[in-house]
Amino acid sequence: MEVREQATSDDRLLDREDPGTRDPEVVRRWTAVYAELIAFKQDLISRIELEHRAADPAAKAEVSLDLDLVKREKARLEGRLSFWRFRQLLLGDVMDEGGGSLSVRSATARCS
Repeated sequence: MEVREQATSDDRLLDREDPGTRDPEVVRRWTAVYAELIAFKQDLISRIELEHRAADPAAKAEVSLDLDLVKREKARLEGRLSFWRFRQLLLGDVMDEGGGSLSVRSATARCS
């Protein structure tokens, strides 16, 4: 299965992360975990960019290296989030948090 191969080729999976799971609740949890990690990294990037603007010329190179490292890690996390969102689609279990609905296969439930 191509998706599983892509998922397991990344040796930096989080503890207990099982890319082959078929449990929709587990898939939703991993989607939420990666979304939260990406939000954290984005906040960190914003703070580093502020520091970079204020840094003296000697420190700018070092701050730039830190910024590049965090951006690469954020991109890796975005790839993991894409994987888990795709798993949701494969399992036919999609939560629309903004619209307040949950779709499982062909059935949709609305939440008030």
